[in-house]
Amino acid sequence: MDVIRVVNIYSIVTSLAWLLIFICIYMKIGRKDKYLVYYIKGIIVFIIFLALGFVFEELAIQDRTLIGLLFLDISYILLILSTEVFITIKGRKIWLWFFIFVIGVIIVTKLIHRDFSIILNIYIGVLLSYIGFRLLRSKKIHNLLIGSFLILWGIFNLLCPVLYKIFDFDMTLYVINRIFFIFSEALFIIAYIYKMNMDYKYDNENIKNIFNASSVGLELYNAKAELIIINPICLEMFEIENHDTVIGSNLFDRFNIANRSLEQLKSGKDVSFRVEFELNNDNKENLINNNIRQKKFLEVKINILGTNKLLPEGYFVQIEDISEQIYSSHKLEKRMKIAVSSANLYGWDWDISNNIFYIDPMFAISLGYDGEKFNDRGTVFFNLIKEEDLEIINKELQKHFENIEQVFICEWRIKDATGNYKWYMGTGSVIERDEDGLPFRMVGINQCIERRKQSELELYNSEKRYRSLFETMVNGYARLEIQYGNDNNICDYKCIETNSSLNEILALDEIQGLRVKDIITHEKYWIALINDMLKNKKNQSRIEQYSRRLGKILEVIMHRFGNNQIILIIRDVTNERNLENMVRQTEKLSAIGQLVGGIAHDFNNQLMAISGAVSIIKTKYADRKECIKYIDYIEKCSNNSASLVNRLLTFSRESDYKLIPIDLHSIINSVVEILERSIDKRIRIETSLEAENHMILGDESQIQNTLLNIGINARDALINGGQLVFKTYNIMEWDCDKIDVKEQKPAIVTIVSDTGIGMSEEVKKHLFEPFYTTKDIGKGTGMGLAMAFGVIKNHGGCISVNSVINVGTDFTIKLPILDEEEYTPVDEEERLIKGVEKILVVDDEEIIRDLLQEMIEMLGYEVITFGDGFEALRYYKKHVSDINLVLLDIVMPNISGEELVNEFYGINENVRVGFLSGFGFEKMDKRITDRIVGFINKPINIEELSLKIREMLDCLS
Repeated sequence: MDVIRVVNIYSIVTSLAWLLIFICIYMKIGRKDKYLVYYIKGIIVFIIFLALGFVFEELAIQDRTLIGLLFLDISYILLILSTEVFITIKGRKIWLWFFIFVIGVIIVTKLIHRDFSIILNIYIGVLLSYIGFRLLRSKKIHNLLIGSFLILWGIFNLLCPVLYKIFDFDMTLYVINRIFFIFSEALFIIAYIYKMNMDYKYDNENIKNIFNASSVGLELYNAKAELIIINPICLEMFEIENHDTVIGSNLFDRFNIANRSLEQLKSGKDVSFRVEFELNNDNKENLINNNIRQKKFLEVKINILGTNKLLPEGYFVQIEDISEQIYSSHKLEKRMKIAVSSANLYGWDWDISNNIFYIDPMFAISLGYDGEKFNDRGTVFFNLIKEEDLEIINKELQKHFENIEQVFICEWRIKDATGNYKWYMGTGSVIERDEDGLPFRMVGINQCIERRKQSELELYNSEKRYRSLFETMVNGYARLEIQYGNDNNICDYKCIETNSSLNEILALDEIQGLRVKDIITHEKYWIALINDMLKNKKNQSRIEQYSRRLGKILEVIMHRFGNNQIILIIRDVTNERNLENMVRQTEKLSAIGQLVGGIAHDFNNQLMAISGAVSIIKTKYADRKECIKYIDYIEKCSNNSASLVNRLLTFSRESDYKLIPIDLHSIINSVVEILERSIDKRIRIETSLEAENHMILGDESQIQNTLLNIGINARDALINGGQLVFKTYNIMEWDCDKIDVKEQKPAIVTIVSDTGIGMSEEVKKHLFEPFYTTKDIGKGTGMGLAMAFGVIKNHGGCISVNSVINVGTDFTIKLPILDEEEYTPVDEEERLIKGVEKILVVDDEEIIRDLLQEMIEMLGYEVITFGDGFEALRYYKKHVSDINLVLLDIVMPNISGEELVNEFYGINENVRVGFLSGFGFEKMDKRITDRIVGFINKPINIEELSLKIREMLDCLS
């Protein structure tokens, strides 16, 4: 037992030595390392465990007793926890709880007088070996050292149960275990010191790296306030070239720290202050021009290091260059001064109790007064404010004084030195009140708002003009808000803004505020149409749709307006579309007219042959009485055919009126004859031609077409049959409301009456307007009665209508008649006019050429004919002086009559050229018509031909 006591004494002494060393280390590092505390506690418990052998003599080998075992196990637990100073032990809690469980088993084993040492040795051996291997895996030198020792100790503990069986030396094993424990303490100290040294180096490297990477200046001072580390940024800030020149310098010498900041540092508080110093700048001109730029400004922050701030372990200094911020601040101040001046802001201070008013002198100067004009009694300032504005100011001030309004804001006008008023806005607040809460000091600013008021006035006038335009525009306007249903789909639109034109178009009194579904209750398809327009991603969409309720065609143009609104421009295009349809119908008729014109030209050539042949026969064989009767039949049929062709030609050309004496009764009879063959047999046509004088000066075909159009309109009104009457009579005095008749003459009145459906006053109002029709599309152009109105007007007459619905309609036409002396029939014997001149005829139809040659020769003229224009030109060049008149057909192959005119004119500017054609010349180039001397329509008889030729020959003589 003496050996054990010696070992225990040695263990206690060495453990106390290690304990003192660890306590010193703990105090030196100045931080609370809980794992180091575990180790210190573990040594203390172990010393208590060793001391038990001296307290109780019977406890010579302490770990064989229950209390000794308890202290030993506690020391082991604390030592295991302390190993985490070097490395983290995975599953530490599980090991500890398991260790406690093992201790419990050992205690139970001890109580039942069983050997527990095997269990303890195996567990301690496994745990020490596990921790040792964990330390070895870290590959750090200090961990390798202590890890190897723990593995060796663990193996020894694992071998102890075997050694107990083989050898009987409990004392020896106890001594060896104590030696392992003592050596573990020594190794722990060595490893910990080595780790601290490595950590210190690592921390130093990290600190240097952090210092070098920092964007601000950093300095580190030791406890003596000597500089030990400085980063490059800091050297650059202070313009220090050599690093070594500042290392070791004193903190308080480097910075001129104010007394207040020094007191704070001495009291253990961190401080911050600003440092400024002159730059080394040789550019004197720059320093003079930019005085602020000659200084550098630094923000310095000093932090005390260590747990005890009153006994610093060092100082950490952060230095930031704030020069640019200072420069920017100075610039901002200058800009603010300029901005305040530019914004016309003027500060004021009002002593309310004494009514002493101070305001920026620039305010008075801006009004043209002396700068100190208002800086006296407040009455001077308030007396210049417009009276009605002063009342508003007093009300707003009262609200502010009573805390109803937090800030006083008011706009007012003040008189300037010229006597004009300028707009200002005053803003201010009470900053001091007396004990009773009454204000006695107020400050604020005045701002000139003259330009803003002018802009507001212009905006108001612009809004007024816009509103006027908005309300007077012809098109309907609606701004709609999209309405969504529960399924987030569009279900309706709400009218937010509309104009009066929309009310008129939709025939509603008030639309604004209504939903579209409420407006078009019976035409829900409009919602779908608007939805389709919205699907179009374009900003603008357009549709046209017929409204059954309104009986109108509406054009709708949609514009997107924000995310949840649309704008609709709605236009009634009913009349436009009707006019377009009428124009298309007219274009069809024009195309038909052109086709008819071409046919009529060829037909006139055939009639020319017939008419010419008949004229020759009548002239040559006038004494053959038995043949004349039949020749007259042929001539009459030919003339009727020519008249028919002439009427067809009116479709293709705007022919000039051919005003000749005509018999109106004869025209009415021909119209009746045409109508009887073409209208419903249930319609009875009657005539009552009572006019005694029925001769007028006019164009037969135009008058006939006019009466025919009126008759056709009457036919359309007689849906179920009825009566159509043509009636005439003479009047001596007459007038027309719509026709300016210069010379009143006796007139013939023609009344066309029907017993049809009649017409309303609205229809009568537009009856004679072009393209106005009440017929279905394709059944009328709306031009018939408009043309009738124009024809009658051009003949010096007038037309009117009187109608009663379901009774009938009367069209009344008044035309001036011819006096008997104005109409003198020509004696047949005097009809032929002869001559001896030479005439050149060019026509591609051989029959026409032969007949013309014979007819003209019968009149005594010399005739040369050609079927080709180029041959005629060649002949004319050789016989220019012999040819007195050239007659040309217009439509010919190779070269047209129009082109020939230019060619003949090029040869001889005085040439007499006339056209002889079955086609009109109304659309001919004016340069051509100016060069011709006349126009002969085919077909023509010999009497008319003789007259026309003589007129052409005498034209230039």
